[in-house]
Amino acid sequence: MYVPILIERLQCTAPRIEELIKNKSEEELSKRIGEKWSVKEHIGHLTDIEVLHSGRIDDFKNGLAMLRAADMSNKKTYEANHNRHLSQLLLSKFKKSRKDLIEKIKKTAPTYFENKAVHPRLKQEVTLPDILFFIAEHDIQHLVRMSENLDDRLP
Repeated sequence: MYVPILIERLQCTAPRIEELIKNKSEEELSKRIGEKWSVKEHIGHLTDIEVLHSGRIDDFKNGLAMLRAADMSNKKTYEANHNRHLSQLLLSKFKKSRKDLIEKIKKTAPTYFENKAVHPRLKQEVTLPDILFFIAEHDIQHLVRMSENLDDRLP
């Protein structure tokens, strides 16, 4: 996939979150439905894993055969207690970390976009554009969950 399109998709996450949380109370944004994360927890999680994304760019630059693994237990997110923070602070942290990630992508030499490495969970070779697509899709999954959480028609 064309990298500028992927960058554009990655840039759209923060404004979409901003739109979702506009005019919502901190209580609404902290609400959990059953065991599902609150909106604040989703925002915090997206920030928490930017370190993984940035690290994987480094993995490609360093020519590693296998990308670093994600913590599938999401320990960092569970331990962070994102609900105790104001939503605007969480959003601000996400905007900063995403801006940094996008700058890193833009500064990456084109040759690195052709490198391949094995994704540890998928057990298949991927390229940096594949990972960027994966990040964008992951963002969408969380945006959908946030929207569902805020949907007044749900119990």
